[in-house]
Amino acid sequence: MRELNGWYESESGAVPICLPAKTLLEAVNHMCELDEDFGHTDMEFAWGTLDDFEVVTKLIYKLVEVE
Repeated sequence: MRELNGWYESESGAVPICLPAKTLLEAVNHMCELDEDFGHTDMEFAWGTLDDFEVVTKLIYKLVEVE
């Protein structure tokens, strides 16, 4: 299973995330349900495994914008 790894800024500071999910969209939707600010603040994220990952920060901003 792949993971969403990184951090995003919240009112209380940087929030580290390591969230296993089947798809990136599933992970993003889950995070949006947990925190309405997710995707609307400063963040850095990678999607994949420890050995095979890609930076997806810009993609997350776009996914959240569409919702």
